[in-house]
Amino acid sequence: MTRLSSRLWSLALAGICGLVMAVSTAAKADDAQFSISGAGITASGTLYGSYVTVFGFSDPLFEVTGATGYFNDTTSGLTGAINGVLPGSIYTTVPSNGNHDSIDASGVPFPPSSYDNIIYVKGNSPVVCDPTFYPYHGGFMDIYGLMLTFDAGGGNTGLVNVWSNGNLNDPSNPIGVDYGVSDGLLSVVSSHPFYTVLNYVGDGNNYPSYRGSGVNVSVHTPEPSAAAVFAIGALMLPLVGRRKLFRRASVSARVFFHWRCTLVTMAAYSRQQQ
Repeated sequence: MTRLSSRLWSLALAGICGLVMAVSTAAKADDAQFSISGAGITASGTLYGSYVTVFGFSDPLFEVTGATGYFNDTTSGLTGAINGVLPGSIYTTVPSNGNHDSIDASGVPFPPSSYDNIIYVKGNSPVVCDPTFYPYHGGFMDIYGLMLTFDAGGGNTGLVNVWSNGNLNDPSNPIGVDYGVSDGLLSVVSSHPFYTVLNYVGDGNNYPSYRGSGVNVSVHTPEPSAAAVFAIGALMLPLVGRRKLFRRASVSARVFFHWRCTLVTMAAYSRQQQ
């Protein structure tokens, strides 16, 4: 290998590994595209937040701290621009009966109305309440779900609670993963926030007699490592056309290149999960 090609090889290696590190770090704070449709309800937009790990759950979670988009419900008549989420806790363990957020509410089966603003990236939400009461799980949210805020017009703030009833798989009435949605208006009653629900779809508490909400929920949250892998491929493409530069590289040099880049990539991904 000539001195010039060796120098160019080193620069290429540094560039690839540096880009992997930069993109991997940026991927910790990310966003997710979501959509809701069915039962006269439509919504879509972007969820903002970051990946977190919690005790008691092996996969990274996406903790939502903001949102934008649009919401419409033909039943309640509410419509408007989504502008955030109702603030909640920062979780270090999986939500449970005694570990989730809630807001006083009317028009829900079991007030108050619960939420935790957590997205389960792999669609594998766990059982988060007493399994003797409700054993079902699965979906992008758990039974508490996401609480979006939107501009309901006339100076009013609207709320949209989206949750998963889980994988309803009783043989007598197999539905699959089922989602629920409620929406209404936010107000203050006795100095406390209050959620007046105007439409409630998806009360899975009566399952298996319950027949499903007909609501579809889609969430696309890229894995933290995906951006780094893409960065490697994108930077390597221009180098393919310069095969002659690397043709004289020894086998040991090529092995060293692959080993070093793999090590850096693994280290970057490990830091994301912390």
